[in-house]
Amino acid sequence: MGRWQRLVGPFLLAMVTISASNDDANGHAQQCGGGVALEYVVVVHTTDPLGVILSDKLQVLSFVQDENGRDRAVEASGLVEVGDALVGVNDVLTEGAGLHTVVNWIRDADVPKKLTFRAHNTSRCVPLESASMNHDVESINFVVAAQGNQRSTELYALVSEFGDAIACELYPIVLADPTHACLPLNNNVTGRFVLVQSSRQCSPHQQALVVGRSGGFGVILVQHEGKKIESVLSPRGWIGTIRTPIVMVSQEAGRYVADLTTSATAAAPATIQVVVSDTCAKRYRDPTLVAITMSEKHAMLIEATSGDLTIVSQDGTSHSAEFVKARTSGALDLLQHPLVIVPGNLCLFTSLVWVRGLYVLSQVSPSCPIEAQLAKLVDAGATGVLWAVENANAPDSVVSIVEIPTSSTTMPFPCAFVSRHTLHLISLCAEDGPVSIAFAPNNAYASQYEELQVVADPANWPSSSRGRRVLYHRMRKAMDNSDGKLQALDLCFQAAEAHHPPPVEIKTKASE
Repeated sequence: MGRWQRLVGPFLLAMVTISASNDDANGHAQQCGGGVALEYVVVVHTTDPLGVILSDKLQVLSFVQDENGRDRAVEASGLVEVGDALVGVNDVLTEGAGLHTVVNWIRDADVPKKLTFRAHNTSRCVPLESASMNHDVESINFVVAAQGNQRSTELYALVSEFGDAIACELYPIVLADPTHACLPLNNNVTGRFVLVQSSRQCSPHQQALVVGRSGGFGVILVQHEGKKIESVLSPRGWIGTIRTPIVMVSQEAGRYVADLTTSATAAAPATIQVVVSDTCAKRYRDPTLVAITMSEKHAMLIEATSGDLTIVSQDGTSHSAEFVKARTSGALDLLQHPLVIVPGNLCLFTSLVWVRGLYVLSQVSPSCPIEAQLAKLVDAGATGVLWAVENANAPDSVVSIVEIPTSSTTMPFPCAFVSRHTLHLISLCAEDGPVSIAFAPNNAYASQYEELQVVADPANWPSSSRGRRVLYHRMRKAMDNSDGKLQALDLCFQAAEAHHPPPVEIKTKASE
């Protein structure tokens, strides 16, 4: 057998047997060198350029991103490092072959292409199985810029690890003035994403702070020419909070968005949709859903009677819950609000100055009128309140609602009800650091929880067994796939069955 036909596989297996084996952070089996330079395989499912520059000795010198600044297949595997050597192409060893020959092998190789690399140091850990890189899979890291109803192509983007959660809706976009945003902005950017050019005059974190102080929601940061798109990390040693998210795009993508923005009109404004989560990706790919603007969503939220509550922890992880707005609540908005939990009876606090400027989460105390508790929070300068109502009949997952007597038709700030389960969830999140919340409209919840609150009392169910079953199935159908409400309905139904006596069987002479 010629040296060009020798298989790499047996050599790999021999090396695996002499290495220490463990799992990586994702639970994938891997082996570590322990004094031996290990080999690993990257399988590429594309005919596109691989984005790797090799030396004459077939060592990796550097990587080249695509036109959008996105990692190409080899770098995107997350395995290959500068200094690693290419030792096999589709199971054929590269030993003794020149660079030009190997490049031709790679170009002419059938897809999938199996590239075998040797680590450049002896302490590296590599996976036991081949890393398969399908570079054609749909990415969920992109933005979609549009002018009016005309949608653009998807532009690769990465979001920073800090900043408020970005909604799936369309945000208005505006150019920064000055373009580097290292100084206070001269134009109105309130509620918008601001297109900013990377600058050596200040850091991206400073640019985010400037945009945030000017009222902007977020930054679309155009990366330096020729530099790789990266997720901007939190600044080291920074003890404050940067609430303005940064979405980084390439120079080419930035020019496209800038051209779109400058040609926008009042009838066809420039907007941007940021797709960096599974939730937004599913909504974006669903042809039955039409994206709305943030102003349209805000108008819906003002009129909403209930909706979705996003709970964001200090580390950026988020949870979802549901809320029902109080009948006389002040208007809700789309901002992300810091939240503080106030345990116990609010009427017993002599001072609540520490809640000023914050949303408050508290459980309604039966020993103190709710209007008195509300007045305490208003006097303390709270921004809004989430109430959890104690209801012995209802399961913890049910949002219980009570009337709040007020002297005016509208409360001085937003007020909403959440379940006791949500209270416990937020309390757990708050153990690890500050928590913030954001609202989104969904009017279906209000009627569902009102019905659940009624049937939480077993006496309110029909007295007949058939009537209870009919009501149960009607309500179950209306609640769709909401696990929490369905479980609560099941518990209420079981309580009703236990409460109402079974039908009395009347015996006739024929049955005796």
